[in-house]
Amino acid sequence: MRKNLKTKLSNKFNRTLQSYCSIVGILFGGLFIYTAWHKISDKTLFIYSIVKGGFIQESAIDILYWGIIILEVLIAFLLLLSYRIGFFLASISFVAFTIYIYILKNYYVYSECSCGGILNNLPYNIHISINVLSFFLLVSAFAIKNHDH
Repeated sequence: MRKNLKTKLSNKFNRTLQSYCSIVGILFGGLFIYTAWHKISDKTLFIYSIVKGGFIQESAIDILYWGIIILEVLIAFLLLLSYRIGFFLASISFVAFTIYIYILKNYYVYSECSCGGILNNLPYNIHISINVLSFFLLVSAFAIKNHDH
């Protein structure tokens, strides 16, 4: 009887963790699709934001533009399918975005990031806070997925 209850609780806990991973995957998958779509729909603004930052050479802009969009869409699909590599890549990308914003703020002219949409207009400290929180949500989902394998 006691073992049966323990098994039921364990199964319920595992389902809760999997639900958490699914929710995180859907939310961040949607976010990555949203930011990629915003970059595609307003290429001029995205490129202007990057060039305005000042530390990326103009000759690399087209490669960077398409590379970021492809990476964001790939990560989004991996997250929506709840693959652990998606959580890992999303976590790494949030670290990279945070470092990029930090460099812009402290060594170049930071007026806004080039993330896309409503994220563009966030003040620096809020943007960093959201990125750090996002990183921890994604890492926790990755850890849960990694524990399953």
